[in-house]
Amino acid sequence: MNTTVKMKMARADAADMEVTYELAGLVDAISRGDHPATDDDAEVPDWFDEDDIDHLKALHKRLKKIAENSGAIWRVIGGYSTLSNPSNQLIDLTKDVIELHPRIAAALAAQEAMTGVAVASYAIEIGAPYCQITIERTSQMDGSYLWKAKRGSDVLNKDGDWEYEPLPSSRDDAFLARCRFANAAEAIAAAQTASAAA
Repeated sequence: MNTTVKMKMARADAADMEVTYELAGLVDAISRGDHPATDDDAEVPDWFDEDDIDHLKALHKRLKKIAENSGAIWRVIGGYSTLSNPSNQLIDLTKDVIELHPRIAAALAAQEAMTGVAVASYAIEIGAPYCQITIERTSQMDGSYLWKAKRGSDVLNKDGDWEYEPLPSSRDDAFLARCRFANAAEAIAAAQTASAAA
């Protein structure tokens, strides 16, 4: 499996894990010299004799049963391969235990630090003469919030044009419908499009 390419892998479920644990248990039993019998088998030897044909048949029976669900084992292996792929940056490969990658740990810490804090504006750098487009959260008369994209004294409308923003007392419903966006993502996307077209 190529570990240098980002990938998605089907997630192993509880049944897949059970099959994988069964295989691991079987290998462990053989390594201890135990007979590969199942709990359903009766009157089996306590130890495994690799020269005994009946013992070998019992081992084959267990392996054949597990092999019928070999896809489960590949999902478990593939899942960890995806998790540990350096390019995916999901876990910290410098540690001997499974811990989140530093970038994820830092993002979670930053998110926790922002609890209860509302972002009021963003900036998009566009160079001279305006330097940047500001995306601002604006309060409405009913207590809700809408967003606007501002460049100097102009604001962006939903047609992608810039127009002068009048004083609050002169902003009618038509202006607000034209020059306000439902959320920051919508305003940012419109501003980026307008910036690229400029």
